[in-house]
Amino acid sequence: MHKNKVTAAAPRVVFWLLVAVLIGFVLYIITMPTFDRIRGAKSAQELANLRAIHAAVLAYATDHDHTLPDHAAALFGPGLDLLDAEGDRHLFASPFDADANNAAPREPTETQPTDWYTYGSYRFYPTAGIDETTITVPHDFILAHGPTHGRPPKVTAIFLDGHIENLSQDELDDFIANQAALIVVVEDDGPDW
Repeated sequence: MHKNKVTAAAPRVVFWLLVAVLIGFVLYIITMPTFDRIRGAKSAQELANLRAIHAAVLAYATDHDHTLPDHAAALFGPGLDLLDAEGDRHLFASPFDADANNAAPREPTETQPTDWYTYGSYRFYPTAGIDETTITVPHDFILAHGPTHGRPPKVTAIFLDGHIENLSQDELDDFIANQAALIVVVEDDGPDW
């Protein structure tokens, strides 16, 4: 009896296919810790960026009678020791943003009171003229949010009280929907003479 050449070669093909899969699996296991370290370093940089932005916003508010800055660009300016105009621009570029090196901060534009604006890689709530003491629940008030890693995709948000959370898009939408309700409008009756 004569064996078919195709049938005789099948065990060898299966063997080499299994060898290739095994090699791929071993390479995957070897490289995973490297990717985890890279992701961890990016996460640490993201947290450091957001904490520095938060500290600058609070320092600005302290220097301006508790009024939050009109725009993130207000953190750079003459007489302000909050952020160095050239050296600290990297704070606004998220390490998780694919275009982080190209994320040039945009200057302020006319916005509606509820429009979030982009500065670098981050989206900021328009805090123009808001007194930080009129925000009723600082731990629910998002100052800014930006991209982060995760499946499904998430964002990292910095809150007025300084805590940072990774949020899903639905969680972010819930916070944003309630954002304006956290601000108490104080009527000014004029000077107290």
